[in-house]
Amino acid sequence: MSTDERGESYCTVPVSPIAPFSLYLYADGNPAYVLDLNPRARTAAEATFAEYGLTGEPQDWFTVAVLAGRQAGLDLIEYVESGRLTFTNYGYDYGDGDMDPTWGVTASEEDIAVLSKLGTTLHQLYHDKPRLAELIRDDLEAFEDTDS
Repeated sequence: MSTDERGESYCTVPVSPIAPFSLYLYADGNPAYVLDLNPRARTAAEATFAEYGLTGEPQDWFTVAVLAGRQAGLDLIEYVESGRLTFTNYGYDYGDGDMDPTWGVTASEEDIAVLSKLGTTLHQLYHDKPRLAELIRDDLEAFEDTDS
């Protein structure tokens, strides 16, 4: 068990390489498993999003997660609508005075396999920019639906 800079406890879940994504058990308060993307790592993919007029901010990554999940055989919408997965958008403070927007997907222990599979899928997309661009281009209207 580790403690973050706010004094809250977490435990990293061993998963095949998924960097720059992380999968961990957030143990304080209401324990939940969290899959998130390091906000500073997001900048490496911004150019891919910018090609299509997108920013690569958390809402764009939510859409990528749903589309990538669908390709991987995961119906994330079903999980979200049933309350088993929750997409969260929050600021992360590295202690430099700036709040970096980030996102996470949370689930209970029963759905850890879903988060693990999603993490692996997103990891592969993140490191394969042409495939990420293809996913965005092929379903660009899905991103337009989230711009409000």
